[in-house]
Amino acid sequence: MNEQTLQANNQASLDLKENSHYRVLQALRLNKELSGAQLARETGYSASTMVYILRALKNKNLILTSGVGLSTGVGGKPPTLWQLNPDYGYVIGMEITHYHLLSLVMDFSGHQLDHSVQEIDTNHHPVNWDEIIEKQADRQIIALGKDPSACLGLGIAITGIINSEKGVVHYSRQLQLSSYPLKHLLESRIKLPVIILNDCNAGALAMKWFPRSDNSCSTIVYFNINEETPEYGAGLILQNQLYEGRSGSAGDLTSPLMDRNALIKQAIEAGYSEIMHHPVFTEAKYISFQALGSAVQNGDEAATFIFNHFITSLAEEIVRIIAFIDPDCIVLGGDIPDLELPLESWLVSEIKEIVNTRFSYGLELPHVQYSPHGRYSGAMGGTSTIFNELFNPNQTDR
Repeated sequence: MNEQTLQANNQASLDLKENSHYRVLQALRLNKELSGAQLARETGYSASTMVYILRALKNKNLILTSGVGLSTGVGGKPPTLWQLNPDYGYVIGMEITHYHLLSLVMDFSGHQLDHSVQEIDTNHHPVNWDEIIEKQADRQIIALGKDPSACLGLGIAITGIINSEKGVVHYSRQLQLSSYPLKHLLESRIKLPVIILNDCNAGALAMKWFPRSDNSCSTIVYFNINEETPEYGAGLILQNQLYEGRSGSAGDLTSPLMDRNALIKQAIEAGYSEIMHHPVFTEAKYISFQALGSAVQNGDEAATFIFNHFITSLAEEIVRIIAFIDPDCIVLGGDIPDLELPLESWLVSEIKEIVNTRFSYGLELPHVQYSPHGRYSGAMGGTSTIFNELFNPNQTDR
């Protein structure tokens, strides 16, 4: 790999000596393309200082010219536009769930190059996660025709209580892991900087780094709801900083939302005995959000009963969070965007009804949205934690 990307302490690094250089890179990351004058205004540096910074970053191959902008109203030479160099390197992000390994590759400019899902049989233990992850990374690098030495790091989102600083999975019930030194095992195999973090925290971090919309929300609660487990988790961006808690356990909740057996039992007790033979609820290991949403849209009464119970439970959890944290934004990630149902009609209305009943003084509701990254939110968070270390070496958000 590039010598500048792997330091003695195995941290992802661009090896820049001046903070001003990182500020310019951040401005280009956020705005995609800017002129020197625009960068000077964005960062507060003088025009002469900006010329020096741009020259230094170009010499390191971190940025390149992308064209010319519009000339001023009084004429003159059109300004040169700058952008991050996508070919400087790439980052791999992964998420480990109960049954799958989701992975994606992003270039230095934040453009997604590839994504994939690999089914994992976790019923046969022990699972050699370091070997599985290494092979998946190799497959993607080979498929893309990329130079392995240009990989800037590997970020992994994983369910459970994680110490991201030490790279240890303290405990993951779903994956049956305890005191598992995943970072050490991987770095000894692949010789890359590796960062691991809780999957809910990863999804929250992805919303900060790749929002795909107005990024004015400083406090974000990210709900991670996956089909493969009845529990959900929540990651928190608090005043633009990822909050992981004192011991790294923040984000790992155990409240059941999608317990298939409990929901089927409730449906039978309500008179929907046909649910025992319903393909959405009996033919797979878990309830597919996509199949459930399709059944609801088609007017399936048993599916609608299950769906309504799920939504009520989810709305109750969201209202508790709103009352406690008062966030700017609630984001639903994991597999739940696969429902493909409009949030206003099925969830927001339920939240409003609970709030109006419970809080007579009134409670301002935050914006509620699906994660734009869908089921790849955790893997996007994996790339985000590497980019965060590259662009903010002195002030990480993990």
